[in-house]
Amino acid sequence: MANGAIEEQGELVWEGEIGGARLRVDILPSGRLTARWRSQGGERRVVVDTEQELERRVLFGLMVGGNADAEAVRALLGRVAEAKADRPDPTQAPRRKKKRTRPSRRGMPRPRRR
Repeated sequence: MANGAIEEQGELVWEGEIGGARLRVDILPSGRLTARWRSQGGERRVVVDTEQELERRVLFGLMVGGNADAEAVRALLGRVAEAKADRPDPTQAPRRKKKRTRPSRRGMPRPRRR
């Protein structure tokens, strides 16, 4: 558990080294992708909906930051596409409704006197 939130358990899609960082990509039951890697700045974790977001938010930074192998990146994207083939598309899922909050019992705060 991280920050009191329950993490979904994902299925391993790919694990290896890209640009000098150890990267692990999982796919969640909802079809979203989680990427975890350790770099000089510490441990990082990103959750994305599409392969394009994975490329933009994770792979681009790892490739620029290190000496990335283009073949490993292609292999990763191929495995991600295969894993997403039988999963739901998270971009088409209905949005969660926001919960209404109860107004405070004391009402609106009074303006300060000058």
